[in-house]
Amino acid sequence: MELIQHTITWCKGEIFEGRIILITGLLVAVATLGFWKLGTTPFAKAAIVPVGVLALLLVGRGISMNVTNTKRITTFQEAYATDPVAFAQAEQVRADEFIAWYPRTRWIFLGVAVAGMLLMMTGSANWKSIGMVLLALSLCLFVIDHFSEERAMIYHGRILEAVQGV
Repeated sequence: MELIQHTITWCKGEIFEGRIILITGLLVAVATLGFWKLGTTPFAKAAIVPVGVLALLLVGRGISMNVTNTKRITTFQEAYATDPVAFAQAEQVRADEFIAWYPRTRWIFLGVAVAGMLLMMTGSANWKSIGMVLLALSLCLFVIDHFSEERAMIYHGRILEAVQGV
């Protein structure tokens, strides 16, 4: 299989991931509406804004991933058609850069989770709801990042095969 097919497969995986994030964001938005309409406790009322912000972040990221990666497919196909060797080398540099971030992101997500846990131990319903959202966000990010890293490592291997085969 040529590198461009692997590239398109990687982009389609990113698009699928974006759709999952979008669906998750929409479900979180429904939860926000539930807190707003049905919430009677101080915690439920305090959760409306933080959970709503989380929903907006997830929906925005999901849409962004879909649009960006759909455009990338066309751009990548054109670049590959122009010069497959230069395309493979450029993809190797790009993949090396984003793969280097995966270990760092785990520490960032851990920090977000710890901050969320600390906020959950406060007495204020507002801070507890923010802590809950930070914990939910870190969980989402850990899961998304895991699948993204796995897909990136497979794609990176295909890039290395293409570059070495030249």
